[in-house]
Amino acid sequence: MGKIKIAALQPLLPHEMKPMDRLRKQLDMCKDAIRVECDYIFFPEYFVGFSYICDLDSCEVLDNVSSFANEHGVWLGINLNRYIDKEEKTIHNSVILIKPDGGIATIYNKMHPYCSWEPAVVRSQGYKFKLGDKPEVYDTGKCKIGLGQCIELWIPDFMKMLGEMGAEIIYVPSRMPIPYFLETDLFARIRARENCNYVVVVGEAGKTKPGTYIAGPQIGDMIMDLTHIGNHEGVAYKTIDIDWLREQRTHRTPIWTIQTDQELKKARKTATDYINKFYGEEHLNQFIKEWDMK
Repeated sequence: MGKIKIAALQPLLPHEMKPMDRLRKQLDMCKDAIRVECDYIFFPEYFVGFSYICDLDSCEVLDNVSSFANEHGVWLGINLNRYIDKEEKTIHNSVILIKPDGGIATIYNKMHPYCSWEPAVVRSQGYKFKLGDKPEVYDTGKCKIGLGQCIELWIPDFMKMLGEMGAEIIYVPSRMPIPYFLETDLFARIRARENCNYVVVVGEAGKTKPGTYIAGPQIGDMIMDLTHIGNHEGVAYKTIDIDWLREQRTHRTPIWTIQTDQELKKARKTATDYINKFYGEEHLNQFIKEWDMK
């Protein structure tokens, strides 16, 4: 299977910017990702604005994104509000994965609202917010991608469920407000380690910290496990060795799978092998001595 290359956008999008202007700017940002032959490009939360509502039967934004995917033969991940029933003004907050031929691969409808804020804001604009009822993990042929949205990064059971469904990369468009935003990188790293997969959180530039992070499951490697570009506008890139990841998912025991004595024994062996490999006898003896471990 080899390696795949992903790109995560971090655009600067002023509040007053119109939906189609937002779209054109971000598609233009994708050109560099196309030049370096990225397989997947992920867009930020509400990439054309919170107020834009897509009708899948007739959506200018979706048509343009699909055409771009088809023209360049690339997978795209986007997030926007969309109508369930236009007459009833009922909407989903949807994360959509688009295939390289421009077709829709799958749609995930957000299952967990951001506190009471999200339904309240939607209601204030005259719409009814409806939650989804099932998680989504899609096999692209090269990897399995799980879909989440914003606050769902903070929900251990939700991210665990995607991991159990086989998600190797979890795409989470999110632009969490302060103070939650300040800990997004921490949660991305924790979820990646817990479930032994990659977590791609995609937000905007111009904040006090980066809005976009790509977190990996590497333990003890502060460089390899977190990719970001600071808080300025740009694109974050990551090359993922899928073969390595699958080997890790086979032999590493995620915490939440330990339910029997046999699994606990396997976990202990995994931990011992890891320590011996990365620390060696000399470093291990020093570690034990310092912490007075028996």
